[in-house]
Amino acid sequence: LLLLPLGCLLVQDGEADPVIAAPRPLPVFNPPLGPGTTPVETVTVEAEGGMLTLSSGTRITVPTQAFVDTTGQAVTEPVTLTVREFHNPIETWLAGIPMYANGDAVFRSAGMMEIRGATPDGQEVKLATNKVLQLDWYSVEDDEGYVTWALDTASGAWSETGTANRLETRD
Repeated sequence: LLLLPLGCLLVQDGEADPVIAAPRPLPVFNPPLGPGTTPVETVTVEAEGGMLTLSSGTRITVPTQAFVDTTGQAVTEPVTLTVREFHNPIETWLAGIPMYANGDAVFRSAGMMEIRGATPDGQEVKLATNKVLQLDWYSVEDDEGYVTWALDTASGAWSETGTANRLETRD
């Protein structure tokens, strides 16, 4: 039975539709079903910045000269952002995101997002220290008590940013 689907793939005529590969999970992520279970969306922003709208309705506002290369120099060419959104506990679990801090404290999330940037030639970029992205997106929780946290993807440690969240109702 396994040979039949494989045979169908080998006989297929014409060009295949391009597939956007999920970013390779970082060592702190441990997806229980393997990588690629969370949808990925890519968008490109010019060096002048602008507002990007994802298919989910999430809006990302990028300021001018928001990104720097690995040496700290401003990136003056378009940057492609690879975005994964996690709106509920199942999506978080499927992505293998560690949801604990300080050893035994377990997070309850109102949602999170992973954003990675790269230049057209594939060089990784990071957000300049004096720049911020504005994220307008929805959450399954309407509790104003949530604050933002950031995950250090090298060490797996979470740190509170202290930024309060503003809630808006969205249909």
